[in-house]
Amino acid sequence: MLNNTVSRPIKVVHLVSHPIHYFIPRYRELHQRKDISFTVIYYSLKTTGKLYQKDYGKDINWNVSFLEGYQWIEFPKSSISDLPQFFLNPIRTDILTHLWNEKYDILWIHGYYLITNWIAAFLQRINKRIAFIRTEDVLLHKRKTWRKVVKYFPLKILFSQVYGLYIGEANKKYLEYYGIPKERLYPASHGVDNHYFQLQYENLFPLREKIRKDFGIVENNLPVILFCGRFVEMKCPLLLLEAFHRISPLIPCYLLLVGDGPLREKIKEKIKNDKIKNVIITGFLDQSEIAKAYVAADLFVLPSTNDTWGLVINEAMNFGLPIIASNLVGCAQDLIKENCNGFLFPANDVDKLTECLTSF
Repeated sequence: MLNNTVSRPIKVVHLVSHPIHYFIPRYRELHQRKDISFTVIYYSLKTTGKLYQKDYGKDINWNVSFLEGYQWIEFPKSSISDLPQFFLNPIRTDILTHLWNEKYDILWIHGYYLITNWIAAFLQRINKRIAFIRTEDVLLHKRKTWRKVVKYFPLKILFSQVYGLYIGEANKKYLEYYGIPKERLYPASHGVDNHYFQLQYENLFPLREKIRKDFGIVENNLPVILFCGRFVEMKCPLLLLEAFHRISPLIPCYLLLVGDGPLREKIKEKIKNDKIKNVIITGFLDQSEIAKAYVAADLFVLPSTNDTWGLVINEAMNFGLPIIASNLVGCAQDLIKENCNGFLFPANDVDKLTECLTSF
């Protein structure tokens, strides 16, 4: 792929919209390697440290050091530019000029939704250098026909010029469908900072009983079912709440809901109307606090109908939790082994979800 005949580190540049907390540990690992010179370029730095989340209705602070431990370049426009949202956002000529002049050996673009990414990939090929794309899309979820038609041929053109980095098997099928052949596909698994979470587990597990009490779990002998995510339709917290309502008279347990969002009031209303006991809503928890929820739990459930991966499952597995997930969660076929570390159920099927819950 790359004939590095010169005894120097391979110059790799990563072009991404903004600092994303899940990516930072990987950047730091790449920075430590001696065989590559790794640099990150951000379109926007205005959101560093916090980001407005529409579903939460407020700025979310992840309590993570976003810009430490790796090399990144600050462009004047990046400090004042809003987070790019649309394909036809203004073309970033400052970034393109830099990429052209620096002649990086490898360009790694995150996603294809910005026109500057496309131009950068084509310029890289004109320079007879390599471009990689990493995207999280999958074919699991229904899309409007016009959307599929509109993007099919343009993506075929883009993908003919790049190598693909796939995060899992479902994502690999997506990249193949849009034209990247198998010989140009390489694994770049989606993940979290395993070392951090496993260290949290070691430190916090001896305090498990106290942590449970702090959450309001007063009966320490009862199992705790955990959900982490936004309270939105696609995450299906109400489906889980209904399944919990069905099993709770038969199997005394707790439901710990970590997150926030527009469905919060509907969740509270259902709890009140159906007189559902032992449900605890924590609100949003940042990276320093969410580990306590995993330590408190005995089972993790992600019932989403539209999740390209589901990194909360990676996090939960660092705490040894069995997993129940819908068949439309992107990481399911990569991480969940039926009857071994968890179960899958058909999305939106509350009966099957209830059945899975009673199996533990």
